Amino acid sequence: NDELNDNEKLDQIILSMFSSQLWYNRDITKERIPLLYSLYFELPNNHREELQNKHKSHFVDIPEFIRENLGIRLDKYLITSIFLAYILPNEAYNRFFIPNPQVRAFINSLQPDDERHLSIRQQLIFEQTSRLESLSPWLTFSSSPVSFSKYPLLEIMEFLNEEEFESYINLTSRDIFELRELNNEDAHQLGHISQRLTPFERYPILKLDKPCYVIPNLRFFEISITELIRFALQQSFKNNEFHEVMGSVQELLINDLLSQLVNDELFLIPERSYVKNNSEYLGPDLIVIDKGRPILIESKAKQLLLNTRLNPDGQPLSDNLKSVVDAILELEKNKLDDYYNESVYSDVQHDIINEVDCEPIFVGIIAEGVITMQEQVTKIKNSNAEHPLNSVQHPHVFLDIYHLYKVIEICKTNSLSLYDCLYKYWEVGNIIEPKKYSADSFDGLKYNPMDSYSKSKMDSLIHNLYNT
Repeated sequence: NDELNDNEKLDQIILSMFSSQLWYNRDITKERIPLLYSLYFELPNNHREELQNKHKSHFVDIPEFIRENLGIRLDKYLITSIFLAYILPNEAYNRFFIPNPQVRAFINSLQPDDERHLSIRQQLIFEQTSRLESLSPWLTFSSSPVSFSKYPLLEIMEFLNEEEFESYINLTSRDIFELRELNNEDAHQLGHISQRLTPFERYPILKLDKPCYVIPNLRFFEISITELIRFALQQSFKNNEFHEVMGSVQELLINDLLSQLVNDELFLIPERSYVKNNSEYLGPDLIVIDKGRPILIESKAKQLLLNTRLNPDGQPLSDNLKSVVDAILELEKNKLDDYYNESVYSDVQHDIINEVDCEPIFVGIIAEGVITMQEQVTKIKNSNAEHPLNSVQHPHVFLDIYHLYKVIEICKTNSLSLYDCLYKYWEVGNIIEPKKYSADSFDGLKYNPMDSYSKSKMDSLIHNLYNT
């Protein structure tokens, strides 16, 4: 960009490199897998009637849509991917998974209703999957390709039939000639060559002569476990239907995550309609009252655009955040008193202890964001005095689903106030000078992954597959 001075150009280059490196080195897939399961499988199943009533003729049964369009159930896809990414690369597991004729003969001799019929190998897969957080991270940094064949894998993954295996391969694999053609497409030519999207991010398994397959790069494969499903779903929906369908389910996930913090001092108020000047309006998607202090949340099921990932500042990020920025501006436009109107919230008036003078926090949530997103928003505002967000008088923060999950787990583990954590996120995000922690590092605070929402959903994934 010729309008930038040399220092700004250097900052832009460094940020782009930093964002690209962190994208490949992030170690959050183990937590994103169960979040994806909750979003695309468990919540749509548990709230099917509610979603049907809301969307009526436009309702989409997401778990069934995935099974019909991708040819494999989501839980089977996830367990198979976990096995290939975290279990198969370990030599100790490889030795165990070598088909044992005696074990196989014993299993085949059992009646299907015998509890022992679930094979030893299968039980080990479920056991290790339930302990996904404790599996050695070095497995995903192995420089050696991982290879597998169709029939040994089908013997190990006994819940998969041949048709489902072929659907899985079709979703995740291409041969070398197809990958070369894909690499010539425009999407793979964006940005500097060192940062470009590689075909292995879209198809991380290389198809050789049937029935042999290779995973050349385990890091690409690990990242793709969740990204492939989103990409495939977006391709299956027409126009903007994906974001419309997923918007309601994302709101369910946000509510489910925040429900972990509900106590005598924190409660949730879902979206409600109200009348003002003879017109009907909708309140925020969710209001959180934390010790009398309001947090107003707007959610948009917006995915990260490729151009934003490669250039995580300036106009690409502004374009990616437009829908949620508009929602924040709407919160600012409407007087806060509107959201505490007695006729609208009469059933919770006794809990809203007349603390509306306390400064509210506006929270805009999207499905996927960039690294240091709050700092990037601050830079955008600082570089343009006319930017609409500069008119917002109250703290306003931007989070993706993963970082919402992270701040909630930090609050839960460390017995912290959600309002206080979000306010600190806002304060730190307003500082763009060098500092020890970025806003989305939350002062380096940790949480217990073995006692988290993600862990409970991983257990639910295994339990569901085990019982079916």
